[in-house]
Amino acid sequence: MSNSFCFYITAVRCPTPRIPHKGRLVEDENGGEYGVGSVVQFSCEPSHLLQGEGSIVCTDAGVWSHPAPLCLPVCDYPGEPENGRVIPLKFTYEPGDRLKVTCFDGFVTRLETKLICKSDGTWSQPLPECRNYTSV
Repeated sequence: MSNSFCFYITAVRCPTPRIPHKGRLVEDENGGEYGVGSVVQFSCEPSHLLQGEGSIVCTDAGVWSHPAPLCLPVCDYPGEPENGRVIPLKFTYEPGDRLKVTCFDGFVTRLETKLICKSDGTWSQPLPECRNYTSV
């Protein structure tokens, strides 16, 4: 009597990671096959900020180490107007954030001095110019 056993080994794979809206995979050397230890990295399009883990790893359980991140819209720092400044000063602003432009003494602007970061990551208006009050 012969005892023979047949073992089938199935390689553990993770599903294709979800790419965030307005995001992309930075590097995908796996060619669509994500075995244990495979790493994927994410980045966001301009005017979007990565929220969550930037890199995830395929675990031996066949699931990713973390959920895919999100790419949230942000407004970039618009710069400072000549002869003026912006308040508050930050690298990025979230939708709904307000920015105020103040002109230095002797300078004024004809435009609205408050800008709002819109939900699509753009400012509600261009940065106003601060001009010498005698030339306005």
